[in-house]
Amino acid sequence: KAWKAIIGNELKITPELFSINVKRGRKLWGEQIAASEKANALARRGSSELPISSGEGKEKEEDEDDDDDASREDSMRIIRADIPRTFPQLKFFHKEGPLHEPLLKVLQGYVCYRPDVGYVQGMSYLAAILLLNMCTEDAFQCLANLLNQDIYFAFFRMDVDTMKTHLKVYQTLMKEKLPKLYDHFEQVEIKPGMYLYEWLLTIYSRSLPIDIAHRIWDNFLFHGQVFLFRTALGILRLFEHRFLTKSFEDCLSVLNRPPDDINEAALFENINRIQLTSKRFDKLVHKFMINEDSGDKRAHRKSI
Repeated sequence: KAWKAIIGNELKITPELFSINVKRGRKLWGEQIAASEKANALARRGSSELPISSGEGKEKEEDEDDDDDASREDSMRIIRADIPRTFPQLKFFHKEGPLHEPLLKVLQGYVCYRPDVGYVQGMSYLAAILLLNMCTEDAFQCLANLLNQDIYFAFFRMDVDTMKTHLKVYQTLMKEKLPKLYDHFEQVEIKPGMYLYEWLLTIYSRSLPIDIAHRIWDNFLFHGQVFLFRTALGILRLFEHRFLTKSFEDCLSVLNRPPDDINEAALFENINRIQLTSKRFDKLVHKFMINEDSGDKRAHRKSI
């Protein structure tokens, strides 16, 4: 209930809207399964028969709808591949598990609700964490509103400029808070994009033990996105001494999959030692966004 209240419902998602989009998602899912089975049958028979596109001959004004349909179809294929990889250690989300169908409903519904965003790898972890804490309808409402927040809307839409801005903010903070480790990562050529995106996009749900991830979610929802960056720097601070003696491969191995027995108290102690306010974080984001815009304008003038 606390998470639902904090995330809010700015999008005004209703149970009816959820139901409509789930029905659309189910219909598309069934059509894809039927088409896949037909294609497999044709392949087994060695037939050259090809399905005729139902969109053939449509007018240009329907192109946007066609793009949405293609986006939804692509998303459904990725969901089908991604769900078995979501918290594989938890039987809740296995095909016969109690939360398998709810997870499908939330993701299918979101794809139909926002075909312009579609499904991006990582969303299944967000939906799964929500389902562990609330009912299916509430999980859909919270997922849609969470992904409408600036950082997540930009990241899942693959807004390159915004993603670059946040990486620059992170690099600036790392150089300031952990200068030795920053220099070592530069020397062994470890770039933030190699590990940070997964941490942020899944709110650490894929990288850290689920009980620790829950605690990070609590703090993120209370403090905002600044806590996600403090957490990233806290993880680096916790393992700094280990990283400083390791190669590119060894460092990246820990970054992509921190130890399962990570000490929760030690981790949060290191997070707390990263002093960073929301005000300063927002100023850095604004600063780099302005610099990015200025750089684009200069490049445009040169090209004229």
